[in-house]
Amino acid sequence: MRSPADPSDSPGKAGAYLNCWPPEEDLLALCELAAQLCEAPIAGIDLFHEGKTQTIVLYGAIPEAGDADAPLSAATLADGEDVYLEDVREDPRYAAACRDVRLGDGHMYAAVLLRDPQGIPVGTLSVTDPRPDRRAERRKNTVVQRRRMLATLARQVIDLFELSVRTEELARINAELERSQRHLAAFTSQVSHDLKNPLTATLAWAELMAELPAVAGDADASDYLRRCVASGRRMLTMIEEFLEYAGIGGSLDRRQVPIGDAMSAVVQDLGEMADRGTIRWSGVDVNADPVQLRAVLQNLVVNALTYTQAGVRPEVEVTSRDTPLGIQLVVADNGSGIPPRFRDQVLLPLARHRTDVPGIGIGLATCHRIMADHGGTLEIRDRRGGGTAIVATFPHARGVTV
Repeated sequence: MRSPADPSDSPGKAGAYLNCWPPEEDLLALCELAAQLCEAPIAGIDLFHEGKTQTIVLYGAIPEAGDADAPLSAATLADGEDVYLEDVREDPRYAAACRDVRLGDGHMYAAVLLRDPQGIPVGTLSVTDPRPDRRAERRKNTVVQRRRMLATLARQVIDLFELSVRTEELARINAELERSQRHLAAFTSQVSHDLKNPLTATLAWAELMAELPAVAGDADASDYLRRCVASGRRMLTMIEEFLEYAGIGGSLDRRQVPIGDAMSAVVQDLGEMADRGTIRWSGVDVNADPVQLRAVLQNLVVNALTYTQAGVRPEVEVTSRDTPLGIQLVVADNGSGIPPRFRDQVLLPLARHRTDVPGIGIGLATCHRIMADHGGTLEIRDRRGGGTAIVATFPHARGVTV
């Protein structure tokens, strides 16, 4: 027998369970099953918290029984062990508890401790049979069987409470994420105003200054001003890419997007840059947020046109096909490739494996984050014949077939 336990000293999760009950009908169903398996008319669930015993549900109680299990459950917790008494007179403590609630001292009582995931007792699942005409020898299940079945049901009771608590925690976390997303959007908007607008004005004035005769006629001044404008434009591009990366997230507007429509828009946005190489595309529709799909394609195509081999005209092939895991989108190029040792690193913000080409290392990180938001994956592979193949897998949406 274990040393007596004080419910008020228990660091268990009873408080969380009391604040977040599972559906009462589910708990009553488990109590009903416990009563049937033990061939008893009464079953109940009690929780201990702050030195008090609270009855959560009580199945099949007869009027004179009331909440009789509460003091019996407290005695079980103090004992620290499961109990099965065909006649409570076998144990003076339980007999006294029965007299306290005016049930007499001759009825059957069985209880198993409800233990939270840390193994701390937080309550009991119990059955009682106060009927004077009960006959133990007529019961179908042995005492060992009844104790084992009660222990199994007790674990299911805890599973219900844990599910309820986790569901509540998930709802709270989702609400916090939505709040954070709103704050991030507001912050992004403020940063856009506070950083981009003054920088844009500075660039405009610098370009106007370059047209002044005194500047245009001075080779050194023109060169310094050209470098100033180029640095300012790089800074503006960096700000825009950071803002785009920070703005990823929130709710997705997933729909069937034809790959041809998405790629036509990307090529149009790239303008003269698209003329640097040959871009081809084909395949099935992609179930994705159209704006974010376009961002993935544009970042990957820009990388393919940027990280090239010297003297080799870039070739980019975009394909999409249906697979058991979802729609697999592949952007393959004949560029310089990404060595395996860098492939995990380049998916992080500001990470680059080549510094001899323009960029700040946001593109692949943006794609990786978008794919995570879609519940998909992004892989970097070698392209047969040289180059890189980026494989983005968008999982199938429910009820959507291609």
